[in-house]
Amino acid sequence: MADPRRGDLRVQALAASANGSVALRLEPPSGDWGPKALLRLGLTPREAEVLYWICEGKTNPEIATILNTSPNTIKRHNQNLFAKIGVETRMAAARMAASLMGGE
Repeated sequence: MADPRRGDLRVQALAASANGSVALRLEPPSGDWGPKALLRLGLTPREAEVLYWICEGKTNPEIATILNTSPNTIKRHNQNLFAKIGVETRMAAARMAASLMGGE
């Protein structure tokens, strides 16, 4: 996860050559990365946070710990946000969110 307060950079692999070397692009995270960008999907701020952490590869119990709530609450947020954005799986939700935040 990129954190501009710490000076983190976003890394994107651009191309791989036949000899195995990889071209990378390093850039500071844009203002459109993170839960705020996901509010455009019509989510509540908490649902946007949950979706952001799904994109970061966190499990429901991990998200519950990060957000100081129960795994059952996270499951309920998942159900609500999946319905709002019209997807059925975590993977589909993550792909949609990543494309919105410029990750794809």
